[in-house]
Amino acid sequence: MGVDFTSFGGAATVSLTLKTLGRLEILWQGAPVHLLKMRKNQALLIYLAANPGLHDRSRLAGLLWGDLPEAHARRNLRHALWKLRQ
Repeated sequence: MGVDFTSFGGAATVSLTLKTLGRLEILWQGAPVHLLKMRKNQALLIYLAANPGLHDRSRLAGLLWGDLPEAHARRNLRHALWKLRQ
């Protein structure tokens, strides 16, 4: 599955491409992104891209870190979101 997300904000074009069949490939503005090495961070990015809109943080934390106490899972989610924003 390849997904291309392009938005137009004024004169600037922002492009994120996710190729999920086979080896995961993440392209930002056409250049490969290698900073997302943790698989749960990758999974979070793919989940958010495939399911646009608002999401409950507790639910996201539970999806990815359901085996951990809620406080720990939410801390991991905050860190993962921080990495994605970078």
